[in-house]
Amino acid sequence: MKTIWYVKAGFVLALVLAACTVLVGMLPKEKQPEWLSWATSRHLTKGLDLQGGVRLVYTVEVKQAVRDKRDRMATDMVEYLKTKAEVKDVSVKKSGDTTYTLNFKDPKQAAKIDKAFLKRYKGSVSEAGRDAGKGSVSFHLTDDEVSHSESTTYEQAIKTIQNRIDKLGLKET
Repeated sequence: MKTIWYVKAGFVLALVLAACTVLVGMLPKEKQPEWLSWATSRHLTKGLDLQGGVRLVYTVEVKQAVRDKRDRMATDMVEYLKTKAEVKDVSVKKSGDTTYTLNFKDPKQAAKIDKAFLKRYKGSVSEAGRDAGKGSVSFHLTDDEVSHSESTTYEQAIKTIQNRIDKLGLKET
């Protein structure tokens, strides 16, 4: 089977024309000839990897989330004591990331923190100590509550980032 020379020459010529068309298509849009507009009118949307990419570095403040949980628990206890147990003057002293102390102006009112009161906060806090003479009761967030706050913080951060990226309409985040 002999191949005729003009078939080979035609094939090479077609390749050269295709290569020239591709090269002309790489010119800026203003410099491209009008006859090539059909090929360059549709463009491929470049992903972040082709555009140069984006690198985001987020940090999650887990300790701050635990401190916020401690503060919310202390505030809730003070509000409960003021509204339900009719305690007038009670203040909060925070120490560490998970510990706080309720200080009563009248030391006798510290007795309002009884089993019924502690049952309301069971699983979240545990009593760390009591000084009846000074009218103070210390509380400590439980290990389960701390680990729950930490895991919830991470989950919320991941969900927030995913929601923000999904709003951009990216195909693969």
